[in-house]
Amino acid sequence: MIIETITDSNRLYHDLQTTSDYKTHFSYEGAKALMHYLDDLSNEIDENIEYDPIAWCGEYSEYKSLQEFNEYYNSADPFDSWEEVQENTTLILFDGGAIIQDF
Repeated sequence: MIIETITDSNRLYHDLQTTSDYKTHFSYEGAKALMHYLDDLSNEIDENIEYDPIAWCGEYSEYKSLQEFNEYYNSADPFDSWEEVQENTTLILFDGGAIIQDF
């Protein structure tokens, strides 16, 4: 198996910015937060995680606010806090927003 080692969130952000369908999927800070999360997860499970930014765009989404998240999911029973969201999915909070694993 070929594994690419990425040590800089600039790479993820750059790769997404040069892929037209994903240019606006993650902000720089969001890409940085996601890379840190995936690096920590890799260490926690003691397995490599394949570098696949396109798959991550299908699995994770970035939101600037809880309101934006609730509007996107258009739920009749919106979440009152990020903690509630975290009870249902992976939540990565960072300065400027949050990334959630889509559900």
